[in-house]
Amino acid sequence: MPPVCEVGEESSSAVRWLLMRKWLERVWQWLAHHTKTLDLFPEYVGAVYHAWHDYLWGWTPVAPVIVWWMLGQPPMWLVAAAFIWAFLIASYYAWRAEVSPRFRSWISDMTLSRTGTEAVRRLFVGLRIVNLGPPTSIPTWYASYDKVGEEGRMHVSDSAFVEDDQVEPPSNIRGANLLRDYRRLETGETREGWVAFDIWPVSSDEDAVHIMQSVFLRFVDAFGKQYDTALKPQWVREHND
Repeated sequence: MPPVCEVGEESSSAVRWLLMRKWLERVWQWLAHHTKTLDLFPEYVGAVYHAWHDYLWGWTPVAPVIVWWMLGQPPMWLVAAAFIWAFLIASYYAWRAEVSPRFRSWISDMTLSRTGTEAVRRLFVGLRIVNLGPPTSIPTWYASYDKVGEEGRMHVSDSAFVEDDQVEPPSNIRGANLLRDYRRLETGETREGWVAFDIWPVSSDEDAVHIMQSVFLRFVDAFGKQYDTALKPQWVREHND
């Protein structure tokens, strides 16, 4: 009988080892698959740590517990709860800082003017941009619009954008050309200007109004994040058939 028991124990150990090996293989496969998505994990840890430190020592409901812990002997469950609660709050605010809008931007006015070429119009789009986030710049712009009788949106190519800073915009469009305006945009700063691009063919006034009502602008900041501009509802109402 003893030899049978020894064989049973060895068999049980082998099964446990096989199960552990399969589990380790799954963990390794998961890590190998998700490694690329964890490239910003150090930045996340740093952001959470700084927020956690601020709220741990500065947030009123938690600070007294920490002081008590340093000067006395509060219940360990209370200390652990304070640390965990501060960590959760810090994680929330670190996440909130990332998803909160960094800009307020809207289209203030538009004008579709004629060019020297028949059926080619130039759309001037007036903009106001307020930086709510850290100092940055706006190096890249995208635009698209709808056309009557066309399926899908028409995307503006880089060559269609007006780059010349000396172009005189219509009287209702304020500021300068923002397309190559790489100046630093400080926190809280408001910048007013315009972007313009050529559209063709524009066959009728109805087509022109439809284009302006459907125009869509997006810009990219120095951190690589994209932001959409909002068309003022008042402008749409004033130009609605």
